[in-house]
Amino acid sequence: MTVIKRLITTTLTVLILAALVYPCFAASPTTSSPTPHYRRVGSGEDAYYEIDYYTVSSAAQLRGLASLLSPDGPVYLTCDIWLNPDENPTGEEFSPIGSENRAFVGTFDGQGHTIHNLYVYQPDRDCTGLFGKISGTIRNLTVTGTVTGHTDAGGVAGYLDRGSISNVTSEVTVNGYLEVGGVVGYAGGSVTNSTNKGNVKATYGAGGVAGSSSSAMSGCANYGNIAVTETAAGGITSASSGTITDCTNHGSVSSTQQSGGVVGALNGTVSNCVNYGTITGDFFIGGISSRIYTGGEINGCYNYGSVDARNMAGGVTGYNDEGTIDNCHNRKDVTANIMVAGIAGYNKGTITNCTSTGKITSLAEEFTGGIAGENDGHIEDSYFEDGSADITTGSPDSSSGSETGSGVRDDTWFDENYPADKEPGAADNPDSPGGDDGSKTDVVLSQDTIIEENETYPVDGNTNLVIPGGVTLTDKGILDNDGSVTVKDQGTLIIDITGAITGDGVVIVENGGKVINNSDSPVTVVTDDGINETVSPGETYQPGETSVGEKDTTLETDTTIPEGEIYPVAPDETLRVPSDVTLTVEGEIENEGQIVVEDNGTVVIEETGSITGGGIIVVQPGGTIINGGNTSITIVTDGGGTSIILPGETHTEQPQLYVTAQAETGGSISPSGRISIAYGGSITFTISPESGYEIDTVAVNGISIGAVSSYTMTDIKDSSTIQAFFKQTDTGGTYVSSGGGSGCNATHASAALLSCVVLLATLYRKKKNR
Repeated sequence: MTVIKRLITTTLTVLILAALVYPCFAASPTTSSPTPHYRRVGSGEDAYYEIDYYTVSSAAQLRGLASLLSPDGPVYLTCDIWLNPDENPTGEEFSPIGSENRAFVGTFDGQGHTIHNLYVYQPDRDCTGLFGKISGTIRNLTVTGTVTGHTDAGGVAGYLDRGSISNVTSEVTVNGYLEVGGVVGYAGGSVTNSTNKGNVKATYGAGGVAGSSSSAMSGCANYGNIAVTETAAGGITSASSGTITDCTNHGSVSSTQQSGGVVGALNGTVSNCVNYGTITGDFFIGGISSRIYTGGEINGCYNYGSVDARNMAGGVTGYNDEGTIDNCHNRKDVTANIMVAGIAGYNKGTITNCTSTGKITSLAEEFTGGIAGENDGHIEDSYFEDGSADITTGSPDSSSGSETGSGVRDDTWFDENYPADKEPGAADNPDSPGGDDGSKTDVVLSQDTIIEENETYPVDGNTNLVIPGGVTLTDKGILDNDGSVTVKDQGTLIIDITGAITGDGVVIVENGGKVINNSDSPVTVVTDDGINETVSPGETYQPGETSVGEKDTTLETDTTIPEGEIYPVAPDETLRVPSDVTLTVEGEIENEGQIVVEDNGTVVIEETGSITGGGIIVVQPGGTIINGGNTSITIVTDGGGTSIILPGETHTEQPQLYVTAQAETGGSISPSGRISIAYGGSITFTISPESGYEIDTVAVNGISIGAVSSYTMTDIKDSSTIQAFFKQTDTGGTYVSSGGGSGCNATHASAALLSCVVLLATLYRKKKNR
């Protein structure tokens, strides 16, 4: 009896404490499984269904992917996902998909979508990121947020065991101890066409794209700042035993030892890469690589970033330890105490076909060279420009190394042989800009670019930086322009309040280009016809008319072309039929340019009418063509396809649109799933909570519209999403939202535990009364 009494008393105590404490642990994130999609295999009685692929369309399903590490098919992200709201981006921590001991081995395809506001703070955990460890494929994805881990931390993945990462952009701030990268911590598989825009910090080993790499990296770019407190930092990766091809660094790179514009420590190969960032540190500091180990190779690379170190610094590498440097070129200043040079601070390997034009400065005036600061290796056919340095190699015993054809310190060789600058990966071509004709090389920005505050973006005297149409360069730091910057039609250059343009170069603004000067200093620009203009602080400058649609004519009212009349549309003209306007053709339109029928615009070709000429007819979504004429009409849809409208037919352009409706834990939305919608159509949704839940909020295209029970989407002209979130009804205890809770009511759980207490107490009384 005593034992039973003690057992029941102890059990009661535990249950009471559990009932009281349980609410503190109830708020764990909601998870749900990715949605499987099946395909039919075979026919008749032998037919069966197997999984074809999965879809993820909510934060809960993304968390649930952690329980599906070996999916039977690829996993597709169907929409943008916010793991935390923009106003509280670190509100809820995310647990990485896959761990050090269990990797994700499938394919995750973001389909161009973004996962917003990832937050991981696990400073003692290895393998941290959106994915902890993968042995599969991640592609077509953008991630924003903050990740803090220990070893192998990355914005997208902590550890890429094998497999690949491609077409991925990381806008994640990443912090860690060892092997820390903007995209991936350790890359044991290939990383291609991926970009980092977040800052990266580590104690040892940080890279803009990968913390370290033993595989292939190609077509990658870094715009973040890389900072290491101890050893090994690189604009693309801190260390590589694989290949790095066609990669570009724009961010600053700093560490105590081994800082490189592209890679820190190298015993692999680097080809056709470019550095624009400022590289700093104490020892082994280089514009392309910090240190080349035996067997390492660098070829076809350019450095446009300043290199500043204590000792052993070079425009290409700080220390060439029996590696090979071929066809590499330094265009920026290199400064250190000793062992400082245009190509290698200290050379024990081979240097061939290299040039340096940057100013070489030794603060201690020892071991300073145009090519090598100290040379115990082989130098051949390599040259430095007059005034950049005093001698080819600074070593007192430099004669021990071969210097065939090297050491020219006047302009004669450069006048005749100046190597063509080039974009990353561009093929050598003597007839291309920047070749033997002495013109500048075009470096064309391929995407919106930001020069961050305290950063310097150098434009060499032999470079023309091109801002093409649709691209914006925002200068929050310093645009150091010694060449030229050309703002093309529909391109934009913004000088921010903290930004400045320095150097002796020119800014050329072509017709349709735009310069916005928000700084406190005037900016001088040159029009493409050679006229200087001053853009004062606070002003916007845009010369001429745009070259696209030079003669747009937009009909303002219903218009009829009478029978017997001809209306010409010139080759450089666009005739627009806007909303609620009808163009009736009883005569003839001689179209050599283009006719654009906009949303709710209508073109009617009567029996006597016709449209002739070699121009095109573009029908945008919602536009209508009524062909009452005697000949077929070919139209171009807004997506670029073509359709033929036969005589007597009417065509209204209606692209295929979808609304994806989802409900998180705690309720339902009707209709749900992926719903096909006609262009301009409407649909009403009903949101219903389950028992014990209430509506938390409803979000349309990621924007909250409140806790509504019904919502009607009207005039739908783009594919959209609607998500319903629920929370448990507040009955005096705590509740959690379906977007971030466990889906289990803490008050109800406490009541259940207290019921157990009552039951055990009853049993005890019955036992005692026997």
